[in-house]
Amino acid sequence: MKRFNLKPLTLVLMTTSLAWGVNCYAEPSPSTHQKLENFEHQAQQTFQDGWREGKLETSILVSDELSLFDIDAEVRGDKAYLNGIVKDPVEKQLAEEIALGVDGIEKVENAIIVDEGKVAEKGSSSGSSVKSAISDAMITAQVKVKLLSTENVPALDINVDTESKVVNLTGQVPSEAVKELVEKIAENTEGVKSVENDITVANS
Repeated sequence: MKRFNLKPLTLVLMTTSLAWGVNCYAEPSPSTHQKLENFEHQAQQTFQDGWREGKLETSILVSDELSLFDIDAEVRGDKAYLNGIVKDPVEKQLAEEIALGVDGIEKVENAIIVDEGKVAEKGSSSGSSVKSAISDAMITAQVKVKLLSTENVPALDINVDTESKVVNLTGQVPSEAVKELVEKIAENTEGVKSVENDITVANS
C-alpha cells in the first residue's frame, strides 16, 4: 500500500500560517493605531489641562484681592470654569481676567457669585486667621503641583483641601499603591500637619 507523504503539505501550511501570523503582529490594525493616537491625545490634553489649572490657581493665590478658598477653578481644553463667592463684582471680573491671562485659556465660564455680605465677614476676621488661610491655600497649591508632576498619579481625579494645615484627600485612584503614594506626597509637603486620606480605589 502506498503511503501519502504529508510532510510537504504540512510544511507549506506551517510556512503560510507563520507568515500570516508575522504579518498580523508586525503592524497594528488601523483600529489599534486609532486607539493609540486617541490615548496619546487624551494624555497630552490631560497634562495641558492640569498645567493650566495649576497656573491659574497659583495666579489666584498670589493675587492681593482674591482668595483661593473663595474661588474654585477648573480647566478643560481652552476653557476655564470659575465658581465660588466673592464680595463685589470687581473681584469676579478680576478672576475672569486672570484666567484669560493664562497661556492656552481662550474662554471663561464665570459662575462666581457676588455676595456683599462677605465684606463684613472678612472685616471681622483676625490677622492670624487670614495668615492661616493663606498658609492653607499655599499648602493646597503645593500638593496639587507635586501630584501633577508625579508619574502614574491621576492628579486630575484627586481633590485636595487644606484646613488648619490638615490636608484632606478625596477622589479615585486605580490601586492601593497609588493611594498610599498620594498620601506620602501630601505628608512630605512643607507645612502639612497631618493628612486625611479619603481617596477610594477603583473596583475595590
